[in-house]
Amino acid sequence: MRAEKRSVLQEGATSPPIVLFEDQRAAQLGPLALTRPVFDLVVGAFRQRERIAALCGAWPQAARVRPALRPWLAEAGMRDVAETPAVPARLLVNARWLPQAEDWGMATALPLGAQLRSSQGDLLALHAGKDLSAALALLTDAAGAPERPDGPVELAPQATILRDSWDLVSSHEALLGPDVQGLLAGVRSGDRSGFAPIVDEPGAGVFVHGDGVVAHESAGITPPVFFDSTPGPVVIEEDAQVGPFSHLTGPMMLARGTHFLGGSVTGTYLGPGCRVRGEVTGSIFLGWSNKAHDGFVGHCYIGEWVNLGAMTTSSNLKNTYGAISMGTAAGPRPTGRIKLGSLIGDHARTAIGTLLAGGSQVGVAVNLFGAEGPAGKWLPSFLWGVGQRSETYDLARFLAVAERVLGRRERPLTPGQREILSAAFAETSAERRDYLDAAAAAPDGPE
Repeated sequence: MRAEKRSVLQEGATSPPIVLFEDQRAAQLGPLALTRPVFDLVVGAFRQRERIAALCGAWPQAARVRPALRPWLAEAGMRDVAETPAVPARLLVNARWLPQAEDWGMATALPLGAQLRSSQGDLLALHAGKDLSAALALLTDAAGAPERPDGPVELAPQATILRDSWDLVSSHEALLGPDVQGLLAGVRSGDRSGFAPIVDEPGAGVFVHGDGVVAHESAGITPPVFFDSTPGPVVIEEDAQVGPFSHLTGPMMLARGTHFLGGSVTGTYLGPGCRVRGEVTGSIFLGWSNKAHDGFVGHCYIGEWVNLGAMTTSSNLKNTYGAISMGTAAGPRPTGRIKLGSLIGDHARTAIGTLLAGGSQVGVAVNLFGAEGPAGKWLPSFLWGVGQRSETYDLARFLAVAERVLGRRERPLTPGQREILSAAFAETSAERRDYLDAAAAAPDGPE
């Protein structure tokens, strides 16, 4: 749960104290945002909190999050903004915004009381004064521009902001290359110590195309291995391992302690503590998740503590090459994307041979088994089985399993995590009931 602090991007100019806030649209970002604040999601190679820290030169210490996620703040060393001492000014920053240097400069230059908004009306940043009451009231409806803004409004027309769940994949594609390029620049300038380039050594079984492959001195590489950094850098962090018969194509990043066990991976962020094998492209593994067997995963976002059973495969392309729709509780929604895999929430499990259609959303703590052919494109959280065989995954039973799973990596299931997962169970009860009712009424289960 705790965001890992590491050297990121570049340090920017100082600004007033930063407050990260979630607006009403944060919950629409799918199962990945159900168990963490939006600013703890990785897009590109960084979590939003890291990205802001690099731009302003300091770690944001205060936030306004959904009530169910307040335990996350305490465990991450942050405070609720309502509980912080009064200061003359603060810069309130939308957790869905992925600022680049130019837009960030606009935010830090806002006069007191002014707002920065996207071209769609999203409130990106607000320079608030000592009295936070009016500012916090505005944040409640920050997803849409008010008819009569309380202060001056400036527009950032090119701003990147997460509006729908599939934007996590689209923005990842856009930001991963620049992010790892920045990390590589930090290695070359000496800002990130302990890293060294991996060079072409055919006699030793290490084959390298390009000069953009770097690994920490504690990382391990077991030949034969092929690296291709011509499309973008490959960064291998502390204690990561690359197994034999691996083909890694940039831009990509292996975070600390992750093992890539063999196969082909490209354009992907593999977060800390993962165990991954097979073919992976254009995807994000948030951390501590396993895909230790063969199977294809393309343009997917995988949460924490997920286990993908052997030969689990997620399609990312329709036979017609048409745009993929995303499964949701309200029915399919058009994404406009030709390539899109699955979004899979924390603690989900898939059975051996599971097939997922492009545009699938698998909720938190789904135990996915019993599907005949591809599983449904929308599976609500805490589901045990799919279709007519499905039922609610008992919360106490789930928490006991989660504690056992985390214990295998010598990590505790903290009281805060228990509270967040219990709140997620309660929050998703209605959509789970609707799914189970539909499954019981339809022989083939809900779509």
